[in-house]
Amino acid sequence: MVVCSPTVAPVKAICTERIKEWHAKFSALGLLCIEVTGDRDVDFSQLKPFSIIITTPEKWDILTRRWRDNKSLVEAIKLFLIDEVHILNDQMRGPVLEAVTSAQFAHRFEQAKLKVEKVTQELNTPNPQIRFIAVSATVSNPEDVAAWLGTPEKPAVYHKFGDECRPVKIKRVVEGYPCSEGASIFKFDILLNYKLWPIIQKYYNGKPTLVFTLLLTVV
Repeated sequence: MVVCSPTVAPVKAICTERIKEWHAKFSALGLLCIEVTGDRDVDFSQLKPFSIIITTPEKWDILTRRWRDNKSLVEAIKLFLIDEVHILNDQMRGPVLEAVTSAQFAHRFEQAKLKVEKVTQELNTPNPQIRFIAVSATVSNPEDVAAWLGTPEKPAVYHKFGDECRPVKIKRVVEGYPCSEGASIFKFDILLNYKLWPIIQKYYNGKPTLVFTLLLTVV
């Protein structure tokens, strides 16, 4: 079982948080979890005792480039869970996530081909296909992701949840600030930065505030 956790937040912190939560949850069932990130140097042989691997696309790409040398372990993967799948649209990290997922696709098809070739000898062999589950809180085109993950014979199923499913309801407020005629975009952007703090004071109600921007250097 592989969990890919690409995120714009610090990957190490996200993986560490998940490993603590899942270790407490699954250890009672006899399932061992391991975190594999850039801070940890491991190879396939060290992963064999573990049922759940929490990693990143970049790290999994490095580990699986020579997967044929560790075929038994790769074949043991039955669930490939992709967190924050909208990162596919990221110019830097998206191609890596797409590559490792496509590699799992290729391995799945190779397994199926081998099974067909040996079907007369292995009638009782369980279906070797890998199950893919992708989740995201912000992806705008889940139907396209589902089409990519599925096949013509077995299309993927996707579920899209609205705001009514949120455990904490969201109140939306729009604050508009017109740009003066002839003013440069640069000066207008600086003006908006000064507007931010009064808006936070107006709505935060003494609680922590999270600010989303297009770029990390905007605010």
